[in-house]
Amino acid sequence: MVVNNNGEEQHAESVTSMDVSCIYEPLELKMDMTVEVSGETAATSLYIENTEDGCVAYVNTGDGWQSQRISETDADQYNYSTDMAIYLYGDYDFQENGMEEINGANAYKYTGTIAGEEMKQLMLSSGALDSVSQLNIDTSQIESMLDELEPLSVDLWIDEATLYPVRYEIDMTASMDLLMSSIVEAMGEQGEGMSMSVPKMVTRMTCSNFNGVTEITVPEEVKAN
Repeated sequence: MVVNNNGEEQHAESVTSMDVSCIYEPLELKMDMTVEVSGETAATSLYIENTEDGCVAYVNTGDGWQSQRISETDADQYNYSTDMAIYLYGDYDFQENGMEEINGANAYKYTGTIAGEEMKQLMLSSGALDSVSQLNIDTSQIESMLDELEPLSVDLWIDEATLYPVRYEIDMTASMDLLMSSIVEAMGEQGEGMSMSVPKMVTRMTCSNFNGVTEITVPEEVKAN
């Protein structure tokens, strides 16, 4: 994001990367995440273990491991197969768009659009609007602005041999750029002399090694802390 306030320009670049291994029913998971913001990097490691007494999450944000019991609802937010299923079964008017190589193999590419309430929920839940949380704009105003946006473009790749979904990608650049302009306009006097733009914003998930994760073991040193 680029913010220009009366000639003083600030750039904020953020890249979030996650490497996730997961077993479903019951959910067990290992995740390593890095967040890079304007040259600074923060790392988080996470295990989710399913026990007789419920789910336990082990988290390390750089200060050592901590554990806590979590509900099935909390655990389900890490069920990334649900994310992929949204695009597989949603009404997004997918059209064939050639073939590309994904994970070293041929995959059919399909292109569609996300609009209406599904687009609004995606924008609100993606974290895309976290950067404007401190501005004097209430949620109802932002939701009204979302109604004015063009549909988002979504690409989906299906492996040629297995017919498994192996990647989806959503380009939010144009929508977020227009939304930022609308937010500055809605700020009135508070936004005088200010502009905000979004040069690029893309969400991508790539899937591989289907049915290849047979066990996720939480190391004893993780449990000991």
